[in-house]
Amino acid sequence: MRPIVVKLAPIENPNKEQSAILEELGEDKAEPGMLYIIDEAKQAIIWPAFLFLRANYGATGRVTEHNAVPSFATNRKDAYNLREWLGFLAALKRDWQKADHDLLLAYTNYQVGRISQHSGKARDPNTVSIKLGTVKAFYSYTNAVRLTAVTWDAKSLAARYSNNRRRRTAEDEKIRPFGTDEVPKMRAALGPLPTELAPESLRSTRDRLLLEVGLLTGMRGEEICYLRTSAISKLVPDMTRPNATQPVRIQITKGRIHRPVGFPNRLIVELKNYIDGERTRSVKKLKAGGSKDHGYVFVNFDNASRPGSQLKTNTIHRDFACLMRRLNMTESVQRMKKGVPVIVQQTTHSFHDTRHTFAVRYYVGLRKQLDRNPASLNYAEPWELVQIALGHADWETTRKHYLRHVGEYEAEIAERVHEYLGEL
Repeated sequence: MRPIVVKLAPIENPNKEQSAILEELGEDKAEPGMLYIIDEAKQAIIWPAFLFLRANYGATGRVTEHNAVPSFATNRKDAYNLREWLGFLAALKRDWQKADHDLLLAYTNYQVGRISQHSGKARDPNTVSIKLGTVKAFYSYTNAVRLTAVTWDAKSLAARYSNNRRRRTAEDEKIRPFGTDEVPKMRAALGPLPTELAPESLRSTRDRLLLEVGLLTGMRGEEICYLRTSAISKLVPDMTRPNATQPVRIQITKGRIHRPVGFPNRLIVELKNYIDGERTRSVKKLKAGGSKDHGYVFVNFDNASRPGSQLKTNTIHRDFACLMRRLNMTESVQRMKKGVPVIVQQTTHSFHDTRHTFAVRYYVGLRKQLDRNPASLNYAEPWELVQIALGHADWETTRKHYLRHVGEYEAEIAERVHEYLGEL
């Protein structure tokens, strides 16, 4: 067996037979984009793994009653972790249904002894815990549906790696807010906003707008990709108060917990212009190819291989990395390549740092507002308001993540940073 991870593709323009099957499956059908595992040698689906991933991630595009649908990133993590486990079993010629504690212990020892391809050091205990967690979750599922009766001693498995577990530090979180000198460089490189375009110009403003959405709302890349045109179209921006915000409730979030996100009026205007202009041109080509408008705000360029289709998260991160390299915003780091240490260039920022920048600047703005008028925030803790804006479960966690960066920005951020905070 050669397990590999593949992505479930959508059925474009299904025929009558396919439509009937999809209708019969109803909510039991798996959502396009779900990652699952096949045996490459036999070109066959590995059904136990598929059913496990379907049960957890097949409804990724829909929000359940409890709003607890995991993210695509978690689907990817579990799919690749499960592929590694199945590959381990294949190498030992062991049946997945006959796993036991000893086999799980052997797999744990195998993971503990592996060398990380990134650091060239022994695999981090947290990584081992995550990989083993996927395997245990898989067997918890197969036990529940009576495909297996596998048991294990969780404490003895954890003892193999927990003693070497180190405490995570602030550096591990890789929180790197942009400096105030870096943001203007990025804006200049990405070009004008939709309202700044010359008449009849066909220049793309998508990537510049993505940057602004990240900086002004703190949304994650995946959340931006699932922002719907209907959510923006119904807003009526008040340009007499350009920095005042209007709430937009988003559903596709990390952990799928609904939360409101504040969109400044000036950003709403730009989004509406993009939707009516560049997006409309791209989606027109999508429809010409026989596909329907998916309803998401950000789309592929009209000269892309699939013009007008929904923008993907990896495209945002890939294009942003290209921007960083273009602006020479890189640093030299040591990596292991085939067991040999080599020096490579990596970018100093990722798109996710727009979220970190929003969080730090939001806090500084709130605190300045609080200093001027203690009653202006209804005596709320500023970190608690940042936590709500970011969608974190606990404000103490938010404070620990970002506190060390606040001092770095105090001197840089102007007195009126995020003026819209005073207009909420």
